[in-house]
Amino acid sequence: MQCNLRTRTALLAAVLAAAGQAQAAGGAHVIDDSEVGAPGSCHVDTWAALQEHHQKQISLAPACTPAALPWLELGANLGHDWRGSRHESRVGPALKLSLLSPDHGLGLGLKSEAGMDARTGRWTTAGWIVPITLPIRPWLRLNLNAGWTLDKDDESRRHAAFYGLQVEADLAAQVSLMAEAFQRKGSRSGYQAGARWNPGNGPLDLDLLVGRRVDGSDARQVTLGMSVRF
Repeated sequence: MQCNLRTRTALLAAVLAAAGQAQAAGGAHVIDDSEVGAPGSCHVDTWAALQEHHQKQISLAPACTPAALPWLELGANLGHDWRGSRHESRVGPALKLSLLSPDHGLGLGLKSEAGMDARTGRWTTAGWIVPITLPIRPWLRLNLNAGWTLDKDDESRRHAAFYGLQVEADLAAQVSLMAEAFQRKGSRSGYQAGARWNPGNGPLDLDLLVGRRVDGSDARQVTLGMSVRF
């Protein structure tokens, strides 16, 4: 097991070095779990967020898990933000490595994403996150994230630790609830909560979330999300 973990960790480090820089994030949910998609499968996460003060955001995050590398998820993040009269587009790679399955009683992973300004080609964010999943009951689990982040646009805190906790609970066969709190050290903590509907237990998930300081600003936010697996 130790040798296997070292091999996976070394491979992720090599891929990250080739990819450049990275940042922590995780779809419409800020906190991520430790798992990757099923081997040979892909999924696309997309969401739209509306904030106070005429701010809004749309994002698209496709990802696939190769059948030959069932513990590695390769993806990308694309998005566009509107902040009053200002707007910007961002792109970047997303990588996730599963080191230990939650089936063993604790899930452990490594995650990295990159954020680049699509107009200038300037990398603006970077980071590495360790997601941990703790199954409490068949219908309840906790996800913990901790790591390091870089934000070049934050002059006072370019380098900072990131940590957060998420609770997931299955309310019914097709409905689950989520609540999460998170903080980039030196900033005020943010939070988000909502529900996920999985119609017919099929390949489609729909999310409705509400929160505050989700992106580091003080704004309240409502998010509509959709995930498709294939």
